[in-house]
Amino acid sequence: MAASKRTAASPPLPRFRPLVAADQDRLWHWLHVALWDPPPAPVRPFEVLQPPAERVYVERWGRETDCGVVAVVDGVDAGACWMRVLPHGTGLASVDAVTPQLGIALEPDYQHVH
Repeated sequence: MAASKRTAASPPLPRFRPLVAADQDRLWHWLHVALWDPPPAPVRPFEVLQPPAERVYVERWGRETDCGVVAVVDGVDAGACWMRVLPHGTGLASVDAVTPQLGIALEPDYQHVH
């Protein structure tokens, strides 16, 4: 099976860079983007990130077990994917004390692009 070829109408391919501690402010924004609710629900207020139960996913990013990438399209940060190991029982997707929890956010301008 032949590989498909990109055309002039194809969206640009993303490049990836590490998600680092210097991205902390953007990471808060991406956590907010990740708290998506299906339409017609409105966007939640940013204040929903204030409780400790929400802050654990991104607060003080850059710990030894933190891992993430930022998607960059045409020089613009288009979104991020990050993982963090949290203590067992912490977070909505807690499995155990060694399985990381995953966050994914894509800026609205880059969603639903074919």
